[in-house]
Amino acid sequence: ASDNPPERVNVRLRSGLDAELLLEAAVERGVAFVPGSAFSPHDSLNSELRSSLRLCFTTLGEPELSTAIDRLVGVIDGAIEVA
Repeated sequence: ASDNPPERVNVRLRSGLDAELLLEAAVERGVAFVPGSAFSPHDSLNSELRSSLRLCFTTLGEPELSTAIDRLVGVIDGAIEVA
């Protein structure tokens, strides 16, 4: 275990899922992230960026982080069912 755990993590979604399209549903469930395409506005059509997201968890304790992850998994599972 590290004395300095990471403050953020980049996540690659399954091919065909668009992080920008998932953001609204995530916010409706009380969780947010930064879509990967925000990190390269000149290459926003890049499928690798569109299917990635950044999670930041510097202000969350373990119980809140667990709840946030459960909510985000629900959003992603919902998108997979529709795809």
